[in-house]
Amino acid sequence: MGETGDIPKIGDGAAKQLKEIGYFRVTERGLGDYEKFCHFEGTKIGQNSVVVDVGSGWNQELSADLENLNMGIKTISLDASLAISPEGIEGVNYKKGENGGDTHRVSEEEQRERLLKTRENSVAAVMPEIPLKDGVADLVVDCYGPATYLGDEKWAEYVSEVGRILKNGGEAHMFPIDNFDNFVLNWDENRSEVSANKRLNLLDEVLEERGLKLDRYSQDDEEGNVRVGVVIKKGI
Repeated sequence: MGETGDIPKIGDGAAKQLKEIGYFRVTERGLGDYEKFCHFEGTKIGQNSVVVDVGSGWNQELSADLENLNMGIKTISLDASLAISPEGIEGVNYKKGENGGDTHRVSEEEQRERLLKTRENSVAAVMPEIPLKDGVADLVVDCYGPATYLGDEKWAEYVSEVGRILKNGGEAHMFPIDNFDNFVLNWDENRSEVSANKRLNLLDEVLEERGLKLDRYSQDDEEGNVRVGVVIKKGI
């Protein structure tokens, strides 16, 4: 998927959902960050595995880093920004830099250039729907992606979709999973724990239906706040 014509135009619904988030943060999280926060090791992924990076971000650093391991790993990068045509991007902002940095509105020229530079195996996707076939992924990773930005009402649907695309024996690693909206103002650790517990309690039916097992963990986020992550395993 390297040409503008290959990118699905999802339309007003996608634009509305992205505007509710308000911005994309343009970061440079690579394999080291994913390993730290999502609790896996790149060198143990397995030769010729398929990794799905949900919410890969503008730079898609993970894809490049896994390619550099020379293990034949195929990374499919799911990027919501690719789902919006230049005409539909108005009102969606990008923040550059690890600490927020400058915010700017994406122009039609910038968006067109972005689409033309898209790496191979990039897919336009707005969660909770994942536009991939059943059982394609050995590993799904979500590092500061939809797992935290989706509202509670979409959370279980998203986990179900992740379970659907996992192969038997596959794993999904997500951090953080608490609802961003619940603690963006006056954040404290208790809100994070309460939010994560609420979301996990919504998954019983999904886990049974998809044959999934879930382990949770807590760890510091980028700012030193304790957040909750999960490792989900299918058919194990």
